Order: sequence, then structure tokens, then C-alpha cells
Amino acid sequence: MSVASYRLSGAINPRGSSPSVCVPAFNSSADNYTYVQHVGIDDTVVLFELAELGDWEPVRGSPKAKIVDPGNPAIHWVTWSDDLQNSVIDTADVVRANIIANRWLVDAIDNPFERLDFAQLSGLYSWFADEAERCETALSEGERKLWLGETLLLSRARFAIDSVLLARSAPPSIRRKLGLRLRLASTLVLMEEIRALCEAYAADYIGDADINNVQQFLQSDVAYKYANSRLYDAAPPIPVPYTAARWFKRLTISDAQRKPSGNQRGGITLVAAGFPIDTQTYFRKNFFENADWIEGKTRTSQDLETASIRMKASVLGKDMGVLSFNVTYAPNRQSGQANYTSVLHLGPLAKAFSRRDMSLKWLLLERSATGEYSLEITDNKPA
Repeated sequence: MSVASYRLSGAINPRGSSPSVCVPAFNSSADNYTYVQHVGIDDTVVLFELAELGDWEPVRGSPKAKIVDPGNPAIHWVTWSDDLQNSVIDTADVVRANIIANRWLVDAIDNPFERLDFAQLSGLYSWFADEAERCETALSEGERKLWLGETLLLSRARFAIDSVLLARSAPPSIRRKLGLRLRLASTLVLMEEIRALCEAYAADYIGDADINNVQQFLQSDVAYKYANSRLYDAAPPIPVPYTAARWFKRLTISDAQRKPSGNQRGGITLVAAGFPIDTQTYFRKNFFENADWIEGKTRTSQDLETASIRMKASVLGKDMGVLSFNVTYAPNRQSGQANYTSVLHLGPLAKAFSRRDMSLKWLLLERSATGEYSLEITDNKPA
């Protein structure tokens, strides 16, 4: 069996030349699949980068590589250690949920530009915006505008256009020529420039329908949306009014990860707990309704939605600061019974739960009128 050869299919600024969001995609000469960069929590973070125009960076293999059907979402390769044997590689939906679930690990990375890579792969605009604002503070005014305009806006446009050209089997000369012209495009009227450049240099490969698809892609892309808003004061989305909410429960042995046998769940079930709510829908449709929910699949191909929630946390009187908690919603969990569908995963509190038995303690979740969340674990039942 021959070793597949890979080529970069999107023009993304490489890390090293300037602060950047590095999410290049690669195409294999042996198949029609698309593969997306490795991201890790080590110092290098990005394994695959484009060194020079026209010089392609090879893709390393993975000990757990999976093949997906053409047309399926791209493969992401994410590691939470330097050991490639612990790599997670799967379709985008599965890995996106894994990234969100491990946001509390990403929060520990010092470099905001590295955290931004994870935020972009997560697809959560609120997470990306939080990290991007921190990145901006590390740049001078000139660097900031260059980063927003060239690294975010123009590179995402080049990525989208080049992906279309690759799918149409356009010659490398046309792809590179158009890519160079796009580097000089005006970000103020970017879509008009994209249409004009495509008509001038790639009319045989890109039509009106393709331009419309590119525009839709960019409008939903977290990096593009953020940069466009910051550069041109685009009106932010009007926030949906919040109604203050409060819920609590007494932690069971399973919630406390103290089952005498079997695997521990790693999270706390969100159930009625005596409140007049619909357990099956309340936490997804009401309590956490306005969080950024990402659709995905479980390992058994069941529907799964995941949200990363920032909460001000307190455990038995100790202020833990603002932490990232993963909440998952899976309708199949109820199994035709009145069981839970939502789980609050312990994440950053896993060590606290391993050190101390939290059985019969009380968990209190609150959402303020301004949409801020808090989590508190107490000895006594909340008043």
C-alpha cells in the first residue's frame, strides 16, 4: 500500500511569521478526503504549517487514523498530551464536542493565540471572541489591524476560494495567482473584490453559486465574523433577554463519582430534583438556552449537543474563580423513561471531587438577569 501524499488546500497564514489563526486543510492525492491540522496543548501547538508559497508541508500519520466517506466533515486531530497514542481523531462533530468538553484544559494555556486555535475549531463564537479580545491586547494598533484584516478576514477568504478551486481541479497556477491577488484585496468591500477577482482569474472554475456559497461560509465563520465586527463596527447581535433562573439538587453517590463498582459518569445529571420542570428539555431549552450549542454525535452515532459554559464557581466556601464547564444534551439518554437528558461534566472540578467525597452535598446553579452563570457546592440546602 502506497503512502498518501498530502497538499494544503487552503491559504492560511502560518504561525511563526505573525500571530495567526492556523486552521489549514489538507487534501490527499490518494483519495478525496480532507484532513485538518493537529492541535495540541504542548508549546508548538500547530504541527502542520505552510512554510512558503508553493512549498507544501507533509502531513504525519496517526496511530488511530480513521477513514471517512467523501463529503463528510473534515477530520480533526487533537491531543491533550504529547503522546500521539492518546490522540483523538474523528469527524469534525465528534472532535468539536471533545474540544468543548476539554475547554478547562485549554484555559490553562498561557498563550492566547494558542487558545484561539482551539476556540476556532470549537465553532463557538463567544469562546472565540473572548480569546481574540485577549490576543488584541498583545498587539500594537498597527499589528492589531493587520492581524484582523490580513490574518483573519483575508486568510479565511483565501481558504474558502482555494477550497472551491481545489474541488474543481483548477491548475495550481490559477490557485496561486488568485491567492496572491486576494492578499491585496480591500477588506472593506471584500465580497465585491472576491467576485471581481474570480471573474477575472478563475471564471471557468468559480460561478455565481460558488461565490454565494463562499459568502455564506464567511458569514458563519467565527474568525471572519469577529474581525469584520472589530474592523468595521458591525452591529453585534441583539442579546436575547434573560430571565433569572435558579436550580439545585442534592448530589447522589453517582454524582459524586463514588459508585462502588462500574465506571464513574464524570458528571452530574441535571434532573427535576423537585422543581416543576420538564427534565427532558428544561436545561437545554430554558436554563442554558442562550449558550452556544454545537451539534455532534456520540461514539455510538447518537445525536449530541454540547455547550461550554463559563461559571463563577465556589466549592464548600472556596472561591474557584470563573471556570469552563461542559454541558451535554442527548435525547436518547431518557431511553423512553423519565430519565435525564442533560449532564453537567465536572471538568475543572474533577480533582476536587476525587479528593473529597461530595455525596449528599448540594449543587446550586444560578443564571443572573444579565445571563451570567454561577455554580456553588455547599454543605447545606440552598434557601
